[in-house]
Amino acid sequence: MVAAMTYSEQQRKLSDLIGFQCALVALRGVAVDASEEMLWQTLLAALFEQYGLRRVWYGRYADGRLRPIVAVPVDGSGLDELPEGMEESSPILASADLALPVLVDGRCEGRLVFHAGGAVPSERAKHMCILVSEATTMLSQQRLRLRQAEAIRRSEEQYRELFEESIDLVFTNDLEGNFTSVNRASLRTCGYSPEEILKMNARDLLTPKSAELVRELLDRSGPNTLHGTHEVVVRAKDGHAVTLEVSASVQIRGGRPVGLLCIARDVSERKRAEYDLLKAKEGAEAASRAKSEFLANMSHEILTPMNGIIGMTDLTLETHLTPDQRECLNTVRYSAGSLLGIINGVLEFSKLESDKFDLELIEFNLREHLQATAKPFAQLAEEKGLKLAYEVSASVPDRVVGDPARLRQILVNLLGNAIKFTVKGKVSLYVGTDVSDDESVLLHFVIADTGIGIPRVMHKIIFEAFVQADGATTRRFGGTGLGLAISTHLVEKMGGRIWVESEEGSGSRFHFTARLGRVQVAEWPRPAAESSPVLVPKPLQQSEWRQTIMGASGTQSRDTDDLHPAVQRLAETRKGIRILVAEDNPVNRLLAVRLLEKQGHKVQTAADGLEALREVEKQDFELVLMDVQMPEMDGVEATKAIRQREKQTRKHVSIVAVTAHAMAADREICLAAGMDGYISKPINKEELLSTIERLTLGNSALAHQAICR
Repeated sequence: MVAAMTYSEQQRKLSDLIGFQCALVALRGVAVDASEEMLWQTLLAALFEQYGLRRVWYGRYADGRLRPIVAVPVDGSGLDELPEGMEESSPILASADLALPVLVDGRCEGRLVFHAGGAVPSERAKHMCILVSEATTMLSQQRLRLRQAEAIRRSEEQYRELFEESIDLVFTNDLEGNFTSVNRASLRTCGYSPEEILKMNARDLLTPKSAELVRELLDRSGPNTLHGTHEVVVRAKDGHAVTLEVSASVQIRGGRPVGLLCIARDVSERKRAEYDLLKAKEGAEAASRAKSEFLANMSHEILTPMNGIIGMTDLTLETHLTPDQRECLNTVRYSAGSLLGIINGVLEFSKLESDKFDLELIEFNLREHLQATAKPFAQLAEEKGLKLAYEVSASVPDRVVGDPARLRQILVNLLGNAIKFTVKGKVSLYVGTDVSDDESVLLHFVIADTGIGIPRVMHKIIFEAFVQADGATTRRFGGTGLGLAISTHLVEKMGGRIWVESEEGSGSRFHFTARLGRVQVAEWPRPAAESSPVLVPKPLQQSEWRQTIMGASGTQSRDTDDLHPAVQRLAETRKGIRILVAEDNPVNRLLAVRLLEKQGHKVQTAADGLEALREVEKQDFELVLMDVQMPEMDGVEATKAIRQREKQTRKHVSIVAVTAHAMAADREICLAAGMDGYISKPINKEELLSTIERLTLGNSALAHQAICR
């Protein structure tokens, strides 16, 4: 049975409760930003006043000692610092009526010591413990706020440092475009002071075109979806233009957009470099065009008189001559052919260097092609007392797909060099396979000789243009030094590579690989290998000499050899074709007339395109030989005019382009203008007559089939 409290006990308990509430109110009234000392001072003063204590003080542990911090009443007597762990030896602590540990975040930071003049009632002690706990909670929260505030302050300092020290322009705008903050880089770039620019709007700096771009972006996507990088131009304070690459993000507060954070980079130097690069590119392209035009004009100016020299020489060789005269003219013809080979080599290298050519994909018999390519060199080898041999591996397919003319050009260059630089011994050609699959085969060619050899230091540079082993070689053996450079371009175009194995004075072995397509047909069984130790030399006919010279420069000469014999007979017997020759050069005009009239054709001439157009309007022709480059009106324009006229007359005249232009696009230009054929100068008689017959017979394929039946 609990004894009833006396009135005095009830009064004391009520007084303690009121004192507790008053102390709690006083404690909670401390400002959140008050110092820790202020917090403890308030608590201790409230306890002293409410509980009638004689003395209360707070000591904090620091550096291994208990140091007095706050005391009420303020009297420091007897409150000396004490070593931690020796507090009980202090008389003032020993005489304390209550000593409570102060725990903050689970750690004992000090002691709260009470002197009440007697034992502290348990209920009052509980109240004091609650008040101390409340104080430490407030202290913990205050410290957390301080740590958070410090973290925010440091973050802001870091942001401000990044903001100000960034080499990029960083600035913010409100949704109206007014500047709200700018960094130093922005000020340096634009030339304004902070006070000036913070009174400005972005539109004040943007050029009209850039301002319109920004307006369109905002109208189209709005600030919420603004993204990406955009290029704008601003005007600095001194008026000069600055190109900026700007990326922007929307600033959101309270779930609503309030402005834009923009990061920009000055790309003016880059834009100037791009402009300079573009101008340099345009200049290089203009130089390339000028070079192409120069080569086209030079080829016309050089090959046009060459056409006259070679053509007239050939016509004269067909007349009755004394042996001395024939020997002299044959020398002229051979020299002209050699000169033509050099000219075509330079023009060919220019085409390869500018990559203005494409390889053809033609199915052909590789073995027959190799035999035909090597055959003309037999006479050259015999004249020098050399042996010429070749071997084709059994792994090499009979038929392949590729560009036979370009392959022949490489072989002619390498075989020609081998014979030229070999004084005694032999020259050999070997063909094998490196890699083979169902679709293609990588052929490996080796051209070996017992000639003068090549120093090791020259093994790479001899494949460059205009380079030979040394100046003495050039003087002794001649040549332009373009053959290997041309061959290198062609080999690389064929998916292969070219290299040499040689020692000075010990001969050379030139290797190259070329990837050719396979023909998907069954092949007849072949012997294990096909070889010919010595090709029996035969005297070269004039056409073979020409093929050798033209092949070395990449120029193809079309003969009538591929035609059915009946077609050849028809070509030889067909006479009386009405032909118009449009040619501004009088020598070439005379050559064409002589050559055609000798074949029994009826020839009319015109000195330019306008005259050719008038002649076509006056009379009907079966064929027009149209020079491409002529005064007044060139051959291309004249052809277009004739084709336009034919839309009304409903008649068609065959037009053949005759040109000394050597660039790759010339043929396509002529055919696109409406021409039916294309032959190049110097004119090859067989090619010319074959072209005339093919076109005047109408559809050559139908005629061929009809004759064969």
